[in-house]
Amino acid sequence: MRKRFIYFSLLIVLLIYLVNIGQGEEKQYPLKVTIKSDKEVYEVSEPINIELKITNIQDKKITICTRLIGAFLFDIVDSKGQKIWSHIRYRLRPTTKDDFLTLDSNCFYSKVFNLLDEFLIYKPGQYRVTAEKKFDLNAWTGTVISNTIIITVKKP
Repeated sequence: MRKRFIYFSLLIVLLIYLVNIGQGEEKQYPLKVTIKSDKEVYEVSEPINIELKITNIQDKKITICTRLIGAFLFDIVDSKGQKIWSHIRYRLRPTTKDDFLTLDSNCFYSKVFNLLDEFLIYKPGQYRVTAEKKFDLNAWTGTVISNTIIITVKKP
């Protein structure tokens, strides 16, 4: 009876330990991605310009591949929870040395995208926009997710 109690106690301690390992500090990524729109309300068919900014938030230089910055995955969801799918497919070319950018500490790279170039946002309503990117080409490797913004599209 006493052996069972000891085994049971050890099992509980082990389970608590394993659960706490998974709840440690949140992983810190060296890059911060933010998006912002040039305004909050757009008319149907008006360009929806989104600035995507990648900032090196660590204390040392970091190299990223900028070739696929245009291939950031924008997650766009309407007010009914329906995902707006991209109608663009990217053709990848071989990577060259010009595709890599080294960012000093606290420096950033930014690019402006017109969401209408890639997405069919033609109905009035509110849309939730988030950007995500996986970097994995001979430089820093990891996935970064931006903040979320809300844009409104109205009839002209």
